[in-house]
Amino acid sequence: MNIFHSKQDILTDFPEISLSEQGDFFLKKEIGKQFEIIDFHTHIFESISSIVPSFLHNPINNDLETCFFDLSPYPEKIEYFCFESVFYRSWPHSFWSKKGLRTFFTLLGYPKVVKLLNSASIERLMIDMSKSSINGSVIHVIADKKNQNTRFTYDKIKSHPNIWLFGSIHPFSKNKEKTVDQFLNLGVKGFKINPHVWKIDFDHPENITLLKILAKTGLPILSCSGFPISPDIRKMPGYLKKMIYTQDLNKYEKVLDQLPAFPFIFAHGGLLQHKILIQLMKKFPHTFTDISTQTIGTIKNFLSEVGCHRLLFGSDYPFFNPVFPLIALLRATHHDEERATILSGNAKKLLNLP
Repeated sequence: MNIFHSKQDILTDFPEISLSEQGDFFLKKEIGKQFEIIDFHTHIFESISSIVPSFLHNPINNDLETCFFDLSPYPEKIEYFCFESVFYRSWPHSFWSKKGLRTFFTLLGYPKVVKLLNSASIERLMIDMSKSSINGSVIHVIADKKNQNTRFTYDKIKSHPNIWLFGSIHPFSKNKEKTVDQFLNLGVKGFKINPHVWKIDFDHPENITLLKILAKTGLPILSCSGFPISPDIRKMPGYLKKMIYTQDLNKYEKVLDQLPAFPFIFAHGGLLQHKILIQLMKKFPHTFTDISTQTIGTIKNFLSEVGCHRLLFGSDYPFFNPVFPLIALLRATHHDEERATILSGNAKKLLNLP
């Protein structure tokens, strides 16, 4: 594993990228312009404001100065950047250590992540997309029990024809069927499930009820999936371990068995549980995965085991810089037809685009 000490070190190892004036990395134009690229996994402030306490809400439009790479927990510090690991960062062996304590407080979100999310406007997304030659993005909402974020997000993006919306409905909210109809009238292209944010197991009865309601629409449903970090890290706080297990992929098979065949998308390629995900995708041929934050080796495994026609490019912007998932995909593939299928072809079919 290479140890990086500066952004210049990263540029040396990644000739495909360049550095912007604010310090973020972007794909070189001569590479990006070869493809049509749809980022299937992005967020803006309005879509994820529910994860930030309301007294910390301070959305900033047209923030072109903030460096998102420097604020993100992934990698948190340049020295932690690791392209060979899921989430492109190394993790502490124990939370009861200098690195572990630093990581713990970073994951809590204060103050850097709060500033990152407040700065993640639709205007900033459009600019960052342009710099990496990304043609369109799917924005995913994380709902609270009021289910207002989908409408707030729609109001921000409705004038952008190359931005598509996945709505979100909290499993413990009321009038879910009515809310679904309201969101369909907005023109949502699918729905997002967020087990770890909601602190509810994927196989919880209320989540299954919600999935059955959403499945009736026939639209794609994307769910967070897999362990983001190893639950075996020593001295991990109990609440964090519990949150990780909400999206344990061992809970997904019995739920999918109860649902009709509709496009179901596993986010992040199952993260650390990608081997389990491959077996699930073999059993359920109507499933897909976005391969955001995955390694080159894992992407190659997906290509070998399930093929390119069920893989989607995604980044999880603004938490992650889109350039590194793009490079992982480009380095894992060998043919432009395969790349085009993953970068936009599969997304256009799921979004019902020409």
